[in-house]
Amino acid sequence: MGTTIVITNAVPDTLAPAITLIGPADLQNVSEYNVNLSWRATDNMAASMSCNLTVNSSVVAGPITSANNTIVNRTVALLQNGTFYWNV
Repeated sequence: MGTTIVITNAVPDTLAPAITLIGPADLQNVSEYNVNLSWRATDNMAASMSCNLTVNSSVVAGPITSANNTIVNRTVALLQNGTFYWNV
């Protein structure tokens, strides 16, 4: 016997989620090895998103559940001096 699936009022999600990096600010000089990184993920349909925190092209934390339009904070240990690039 087969399974019946009924889909009604299906609405395609055509908008990609967006990430806003909040802090530290671009080009900010941080003098501590433990740095707090914060961001906001937004989507027109999802209640939450699964995010990876990346520093210098390496995932350092994740997946991190980020509630829609809510600031998320994570502290990352950067054990050396230098310039670091991060994204979510």
